[in-house]
Amino acid sequence: MMPITETHILIANTDPGAREQIRQCLEADGFSRVSEAATGLAAVEILGKHRIDILVTDIPLGPLDGWRLARLVRSGVLESPADTPILIVSSTCSERIAEVTAREFEVNRFISFSALQQLPLEIRGILAGNRTPARPTLLAIEDHADTTRLIERILSRRFDIETAADGEAGLEAWRARRHDLVLLDIMLPKLSGEQVLTSIIDSNPHQAVVIMTAHSSAERAAALLLDGAVDFIAKPFRSEQLRRVCEIAVRREDFMVSNAQFSQRLAELHQSEDRYRRLIEAFSENHFFYTCNRDGDYTWLSPSLEHVLGHTHEMFMLHHEEYLTDHPVNQAALRQRRITLSGTQQPPCEMEIRHSTGSIVRLEITEIPIRDNLGQIIALEGIAHDITERIQIQRQLRQAQKMEAIGQLTGGIAHDFNNILGSILGYTGLAQQKFAADGEGKLAEYLSEVYRAGERARDLIAQLLAFSRGGSATPRVMMLAPLVKESVKMMRVTMPSSIALVTEVEDDTAAVLMDAVQLQQLIMNLCINARDAIEGSKGYIAIRLRSAHDIKANCSSCHLPLNGDFVELAAEDNGEGISEDILTRIFDPFFTTKAIGKGTGMGLSMVHGIVHGHGGHILVDSKPGKGTVFRLLFPVHRGAENVSVTPDLADKPVSGSGRIMVVDDDPALTHYLEELLQERGYRVTALTDSREALQHFEQDPHAIDLLLTDQTMPGLAGIRLAQAMLARRPDLPVILCTGYSDKVDAGKAHAMNISGYFTKPVDPVRLTRLMHTLLTQDTGN
Repeated sequence: MMPITETHILIANTDPGAREQIRQCLEADGFSRVSEAATGLAAVEILGKHRIDILVTDIPLGPLDGWRLARLVRSGVLESPADTPILIVSSTCSERIAEVTAREFEVNRFISFSALQQLPLEIRGILAGNRTPARPTLLAIEDHADTTRLIERILSRRFDIETAADGEAGLEAWRARRHDLVLLDIMLPKLSGEQVLTSIIDSNPHQAVVIMTAHSSAERAAALLLDGAVDFIAKPFRSEQLRRVCEIAVRREDFMVSNAQFSQRLAELHQSEDRYRRLIEAFSENHFFYTCNRDGDYTWLSPSLEHVLGHTHEMFMLHHEEYLTDHPVNQAALRQRRITLSGTQQPPCEMEIRHSTGSIVRLEITEIPIRDNLGQIIALEGIAHDITERIQIQRQLRQAQKMEAIGQLTGGIAHDFNNILGSILGYTGLAQQKFAADGEGKLAEYLSEVYRAGERARDLIAQLLAFSRGGSATPRVMMLAPLVKESVKMMRVTMPSSIALVTEVEDDTAAVLMDAVQLQQLIMNLCINARDAIEGSKGYIAIRLRSAHDIKANCSSCHLPLNGDFVELAAEDNGEGISEDILTRIFDPFFTTKAIGKGTGMGLSMVHGIVHGHGGHILVDSKPGKGTVFRLLFPVHRGAENVSVTPDLADKPVSGSGRIMVVDDDPALTHYLEELLQERGYRVTALTDSREALQHFEQDPHAIDLLLTDQTMPGLAGIRLAQAMLARRPDLPVILCTGYSDKVDAGKAHAMNISGYFTKPVDPVRLTRLMHTLLTQDTGN
């Protein structure tokens, strides 16, 4: 017997996982010389160059299958000898069919892959000398020795024969071995042939039993066949007759067993299909499965397709190409499909398909190739996952991150920038009053330009604040119609004569919670945007106000779903329109398509900030060459009041008298306020250190009549300074100013008994007017 460690075994199997399992099974039993071949042709190459001791092969091996490989080995044309032991290990066909075919192709053993653990034992048996391919077993139950010897002489080359001389011994032998074929005499000692037949058929209805007898009638033969026998042969019989009857009986037995095995496999397949169907149905909410051929035509679609896309299977199979949008992801997905069909697995990709309702559905697609028995790719199977909601959430997250970033930027620069602007605008205003009061000459012109530049910078900061945090607003429930009409009237003077600006109010009672000044900003930005889109041609801009009912859409800026009734303020123009790729970015801060110097990129960002700050949303409808409609949707309110947008303020600082303490950590701004107030007749104590200011106050709390303080200062914030002074003098008027603060606003300041609240740069007219009012009241606050 060849030593196990020297036995060279070749495994031929197309499945790498199966090859590895077979190798591990052999190596665990001590067989260490193991080679592998992934196809039949690769196995032939190895067998042609090397002496192989054992061939372990599957049946499917590509163009040259396992049966043909076995015949090639038996032909003797290879380096390995023609009698090389061949074992088939497979799970691709019925075991009985494979066993019968293995005998015919001179294969030594057939082992089902499910019984792989038997492989080392079978190989050891072959190495020990038991190379004969397994033959069908035959049990001859016959009490005449001459007949028994005749049966053995005729059938011994075809069958592995066992004999029994009486009914009891025969039944015991059959129960021990369950032979493939039983030759049964009728006239037997101890148990009759009929009794043995009945016991065997009761135990195994498919057992092949051939009846032998010299004493029988046609009626008795028919009765025995009805009792379960498969054939009947009369004694004395001829050799060829016996061989033919036994061969037919074995073939019938092979067929019956194969059919039973096939039925079992079919039942297992149905169970697997049921599990697969249940799995598919479990994914029905936002997935569907499919297969498609090499031409991209869908050949199968899971039932959940209709839930995800709204299309029936028939309509989608016929018109799926028409449902694709023109988004670039679709072209990329089709390219990936071609690459997968060429044999290179691709990562998941995305596709955009129109739902039956017309909405856009974004799908994540994962596809894998389907191969035939030769390994050729014949189709694809895939799973489509509806990720529309995930995409919307990602957009919302990006928008929130942009707003957070711009908010951090604004918060970081607003305070210092507004202090600088306060000094620029303040000193410019003082210079205008002192040196260019008549408005004539170059100096007046230069100062006016400086002042306007400062105002533009002030407005830019205000727009940044409006976008990121909503800025400072005083919303009230009000009817929009008067405000809209007055705001549009003011905008007409900014429009060229070639553009018609019209107002269409369908509901003059429509009311919202709105800050009047911010409404003006909205209309101004939308009108300017529309004007620039029409630039160089005749056109129109329509501002419309109406009550909008049953709105169902997604917000164009925050992408949240809308559903319900709103007050709609719309701006429509017949300008050049907006392309789809730009439409997704129009609300981004600093994004603009205008020429340098014509736009800051903050207009629509400010619109976004104000609208959402009032609980509203925006819908945009635009196509290149067909104009644009911006629809601002606000929640409906009741109990509105009419509000005028015309300010009722004097146009010059107001004079007065009294002792003012000015506290601001910016020396330039402190000096400006000191000079402004002194010019107006006030006695001013100006300090840049809030702690020093508190010490000064504590020395004589009644030495000042009003405190004007900044909020954001090192050491002691303005609100803390005010609280400390009010604790000593509750009647002290306090005006709080801030370049930017997220800790205090007008409402919080009022709740802390602060008399006035200003955002920088401070308007000198409003400031001095409030001071005059506070200092001329009978009581301090």
